[in-house]
Amino acid sequence: MEYGLSISQLLVSHSKAIEKAQDICLRVTFHGKATASTQVYKHMAALPHMHERIAIVSVIDWLDSSPYNQIKEVISRLRQHNLIMTLTQPAPPVLLSACRPHLRVDPIFLLPMDNWLRSRLCRWRMGWLPARPSPCRCGHPHASQNHLLSYLSIADRLKVPLDAKPKPLDYVLNQLLAIKRPPSSAAQHNRVYFRWASWWSQICSIMLEIDSIYQPDEEFSLAASDTQGMALLEWLLPIYFKPVAPAIRSTLYDYL
Repeated sequence: MEYGLSISQLLVSHSKAIEKAQDICLRVTFHGKATASTQVYKHMAALPHMHERIAIVSVIDWLDSSPYNQIKEVISRLRQHNLIMTLTQPAPPVLLSACRPHLRVDPIFLLPMDNWLRSRLCRWRMGWLPARPSPCRCGHPHASQNHLLSYLSIADRLKVPLDAKPKPLDYVLNQLLAIKRPPSSAAQHNRVYFRWASWWSQICSIMLEIDSIYQPDEEFSLAASDTQGMALLEWLLPIYFKPVAPAIRSTLYDYL
């Protein structure tokens, strides 16, 4: 696709058409409706918009003889500039503003967790949880995200300020580790583990409650009802806390 962009003289209408084609493909991946927005999903997956891809190809052609790291830095600056311009406009997108203001794959896609929790967190980020106006079990006619934050006392349960930006739950989710392995420093490892040991089970419980409010007639399986989140906590567990399998000593008699 990048090769086709580099040899084509595209009009604005062409750019919109291939942007629409990319959105259709992305909706297939997350089973979205024809009108579902892909803006947050593209940001979480660090996928560029098509107009950015066109600009990137132009930059690569212009810096063809430059080192790879220099080209990569120019592209990152270009995309980060576009993101900042979107977030600082007079009426920035609400859901996008609640995500991390960085161009990297969201840890929700990368960290170890069960599929139920990952789905709930993605749907919360994309505004699909709750997806449509539905009544709350407290009697409120619309269980919106703002109402659920108040009704479920999420700030108190996560022990963060009520006015934490962008919202208490999103504030904590934005603290998720954007790393592929736990910290190597023992002191930092301990701080990270004990912080998330208090946060993660609460997040699992909160997301299950929100899903239950949105789907009151749904009977969740045992796996879908899990609120311990042990996959992430075991991954973060300091090495000296992890059980070590006993060594198996073999002798000549074991092979006789």
